[in-house]
Amino acid sequence: MAGIVDYGKAASVYERGRALAPEDLRHWKSVIDSFVDTRRTTVVDVGSGTGIFTRAWCSWGSHQVFACEPSPAMRREALQAGWPAGAAMVAAKAEQLPLAADVIDVMWLSTVLHHITDRNAWAAEAGRVLKRGGWLFVRNQFSELGKTPWSEVLPGWERASEVFPRLSDVAELLAFHGLDLVDSLEVAESSRNQSPQAVAGWIRRMRSADSLLLAFSDEEINVGLDRLESFPTGHVLEPLQVGLAIFRVADGKGGL
Repeated sequence: MAGIVDYGKAASVYERGRALAPEDLRHWKSVIDSFVDTRRTTVVDVGSGTGIFTRAWCSWGSHQVFACEPSPAMRREALQAGWPAGAAMVAAKAEQLPLAADVIDVMWLSTVLHHITDRNAWAAEAGRVLKRGGWLFVRNQFSELGKTPWSEVLPGWERASEVFPRLSDVAELLAFHGLDLVDSLEVAESSRNQSPQAVAGWIRRMRSADSLLLAFSDEEINVGLDRLESFPTGHVLEPLQVGLAIFRVADGKGGL
């Protein structure tokens, strides 16, 4: 089983470890734009962390962004990183959002789903706060969607990948609460961690701040680091392929 990230301790390294290059953020916007107009939308960024995508949604023209993050340390880091106008910081968990019903156009979750303890409660909240026709975007690795090429260098990577949920299970749960799976795809983030040596440095920095890394033993991590650092200079790894699952509120919301 994977360990649980202690965001009180991990917050100081999270922003640097998760930040995306401008070209990757532009790519994410183009993907999202194919489903929804990011302008004039009301967005809830669930598990907003240090505000990486809160800032992005604001820059994309969203009318209002509610950044919901339960960790005080992560919220402090978000403020230090520069808080955008048009965003409201909310101390809240995914399972209990302090928002009225039917007020949100877009719910966004980025690398959060596998941290949610009670996914049924979260799914119910998604169905409650989203408007009819509202959108839910889940940016996450799934067991059958998304690929982290560097992880396959580490022994035990197949076992470690079980930290991520199955998309089919998530889709079934959300359908019960009135959200239909519209599409699923993999989005390449080509600007990060392409050099094996750069990946090794990232692993050392993020060892205690990344759920996938916590699923490996120290011995497996050390073997993987040796393998990565033995690659010849100039070798380029395949880019990270991040899973994106897109859901939309159905005409009639499900549930009891």
